Amino acid sequence: MSASTETLSFARTKIQPPRLRAGLIARSELIERIGEGLLYARLTLLSAPGGFGKTCAVVQTLSANAATLRSVWIGCDASDTLGRFANAVVAALDPFDPPWRSSPEALVAALDSSEGQRVFHDALVNALSATDGNRGVIVLDDFHRLNDDTLLQFIPSLLESMPDNWGFAIVSREDPPWSLVRLRLAKELVEIRHDDLRFQTSDINELAKQGGKTASIEDVLARTDGWAVGVALALSSESKGSLVRSERHAIEYLQSEVLAHLPSDLQSFLIQSSVLPELTAPRTAAVTGRNDSDACLDEIERRGLFFQQVESQERALRLHDIFREALAQSREKLPPEAQRALWKRAAESEPDATRRIEYLIASEDYESAVAEYAHSAPRLMAAGQSSLARAMLKRFPKSISETSTDLAILRGLMAWESMNIRLMIEEMKTALINSEKSGDAARQQLAKSYVSLALANYAPIGEIRFDERYDVALEDTIDPRTRAIVLLKHATRAFDTANFREANARYNEALAQVPKVDDPSLWLQLLPAAGYLGLRELEPLISRYSSGALGIAGEDYPTLRAVAMGLRGAMGLWRGELDHARAMLEEAVSIAAWINHPMNVCFYTHVPYLLCRTLQGEIDVASEEMRRIAEHVIRTYGSKGMASWYFYWIELRAALIADREDIARRAIESIRATLTADEAERLKGPATAIIGIEAMLDQRYGDARGCFARVLAQYGRNDAHGMTTATRLLLAKIELASGASQQAISLAKEALATIRARGYPLSARFAGASAIIAISQPEFTRHYSEDERETLLAVQRWLPSTQSSAKHDHQATAQAGNRASPRAARLDDARSDLAETHSLDLAKPVDATKVGHQSYASEIAHEATGLISPREMEVLSLIAAGESNKIIARRLDLSPHTVKRHVANILGKLNADSRGQAAAKFRELLG
Repeated sequence: MSASTETLSFARTKIQPPRLRAGLIARSELIERIGEGLLYARLTLLSAPGGFGKTCAVVQTLSANAATLRSVWIGCDASDTLGRFANAVVAALDPFDPPWRSSPEALVAALDSSEGQRVFHDALVNALSATDGNRGVIVLDDFHRLNDDTLLQFIPSLLESMPDNWGFAIVSREDPPWSLVRLRLAKELVEIRHDDLRFQTSDINELAKQGGKTASIEDVLARTDGWAVGVALALSSESKGSLVRSERHAIEYLQSEVLAHLPSDLQSFLIQSSVLPELTAPRTAAVTGRNDSDACLDEIERRGLFFQQVESQERALRLHDIFREALAQSREKLPPEAQRALWKRAAESEPDATRRIEYLIASEDYESAVAEYAHSAPRLMAAGQSSLARAMLKRFPKSISETSTDLAILRGLMAWESMNIRLMIEEMKTALINSEKSGDAARQQLAKSYVSLALANYAPIGEIRFDERYDVALEDTIDPRTRAIVLLKHATRAFDTANFREANARYNEALAQVPKVDDPSLWLQLLPAAGYLGLRELEPLISRYSSGALGIAGEDYPTLRAVAMGLRGAMGLWRGELDHARAMLEEAVSIAAWINHPMNVCFYTHVPYLLCRTLQGEIDVASEEMRRIAEHVIRTYGSKGMASWYFYWIELRAALIADREDIARRAIESIRATLTADEAERLKGPATAIIGIEAMLDQRYGDARGCFARVLAQYGRNDAHGMTTATRLLLAKIELASGASQQAISLAKEALATIRARGYPLSARFAGASAIIAISQPEFTRHYSEDERETLLAVQRWLPSTQSSAKHDHQATAQAGNRASPRAARLDDARSDLAETHSLDLAKPVDATKVGHQSYASEIAHEATGLISPREMEVLSLIAAGESNKIIARRLDLSPHTVKRHVANILGKLNADSRGQAAAKFRELLG
């Protein structure tokens, strides 16, 4: 992910610890005790009211143990959600190169799903456990600010599962909201309370000497009871009798004894700047409108006004909470319009989108807040961080959320992303109502276009469903995004009615609008339907999309990159370039695995990968892998609907390719358990075909014939994904079995004509090798025209060689009772009859000697490691040399995220848990 998308999740200062200030007194006993906890305990808890120096003590301890202890710093905020917290943890861990097996950003993005929290929890624990190096500690500073219930439930679960080489430190004004009894009994908890943190007379005496003070140490101790902030105030104050023992006392003291005595310019500067979490010269200048911010920050440091300096590239001062509260109370006395102006100016200079939106909401500039969100959310979605986009959506007041057109549109896009078409339609209709009320004509057109597109997507192939109330005319005045969506709707309707020339033209017009819109998520909205595959007329369209999407995706948008690679691999598959296709698809599948297998991505990666491996004789292992993906999707997105049954539908089609009745019946059972009535109506073609296939397997040929006839009527001339070709051949097989040879011949000729006109020879393989063998017999071929014979020869090239066919059939016989050797003999006879006189380059022939081989990427892999690709070997050699991910990325001119993915692949292929283990295995291989 690029820096531009990283800033959308949290401010970088959130993971930067304070710097140690000069002149801090050494409290060796306290630091030693905290150090024991950080080095050995599961949890070190510093719990005391504000102003007791908890954060300072932890920073001193970390500094004292820097040689043997690594630390991750997280500053907690009231706005933190689990997703925001998780994203901060991932970023804070990055310098230690944890060996993630899946993209941590993708894991964070999936936190909203039913399994998301468990998956992220396990992945984080495993990554921490396998991180090489010294003991580590995750410090949660200002823990008391957290109020998100989901997050507060997640942290103790993570704490219980932490590996021995990592621990937690919680710095808080109050105890965490869960029981600590078990940790106490197990002696895995070190507790530092306010009594431990109080300044003693020796501490006060040393502090007074450093400040050149001559106050009575006993008097200061009596007035402050050893409270750190109170001591500092008492030593710096002219008043001798005031108590400074509580936060209320301190705020009153700061207002009357500190702020009141500051120069008015500095006082005003501090009050206005207090809207910021950290004070930097550019940010404070933007908020206050003054050009002397550097001088003001110098004065704050010179006076020692209760701040900590944050580790960052520019000077950044973080004011103490109590001091900020005193300033905030003074700020709230300003006129309301002045306060709103401060928040507005803070938003204008804030790099963190979440904070920026919060500031705009605080300024009551809801129009700007919505506009900012509408700009940020699509980029988060395109980068695979939809959960963060949804969390940001909750920041808006209910009144704004319900009446905003843009927010309704974005909710509709989120529904579309998760393939909930019904919800998409509802939200887009809400957007239309809101835009009509506000008189926003442009938004009305956009909302209408999305409703119309959703209705088109909801229609089965072969049907057109529309409501003229939502149609938008393609006028010159509509904006590019709306035009792209309207054109996509027209392309969808044209495709559904097999008007491929129109579909291609409209789709290309839609793609031409994309450069005019500054939104990478539009590429995903224009993603070609999977059904476009298998139609030669639409291949240029798919090629143009994949090239454009890859150019935009880079490494910032792995979702887009995965689907584009999957489409390229699928095109190679349909053309018969199996080795090339497999290399593309393995890369696409690798990216999909890295980003935690999003449902919409798997349709374009794992589906063609299953088909490719099936054609290469690997259906058993490939089918099991596909079922694991389907189970993941079910756990993540639910057990019903397109999210799950579609994978089983493709498994069924792969089973027909391989003539595997056992796998086919298993797939049908899984479809029956997951296909809803609503989805069966929406996708009635495949749903009817499934019933027909089961009837055919049961030898209920009358029922199968009726179902297949309805499928052909539904699809018409549309051979999407080879459906009409395969269905005709299955019908031909049934007719032949029923003795109706003339009908069978007629159906076979129609199937071959469809391939010749617009399809690919692969379409015939979806009917199974036995169907192709049946229509290849002499009693059939003598009725074929010259063109039909040539097309049949191209189809036969998709069949495996005799040897691999016999081997496959032997396996199928053992598992499903199918006959093997007669089929192989008939295949060779049919092939030789045609091959003597005909040849056709309708699709690139499949080299039978390659069937079952590894992909091109595997063939060129380093012989010592077997599966490691050359690029992975380069990465592995640099890991063994001790280089970090950032250095490797720089050396190889790669994105750090690409390096992380290569590391994950290397660890999996070497069966290594850590980078250290991988390096050791590399050295062993080199001898």
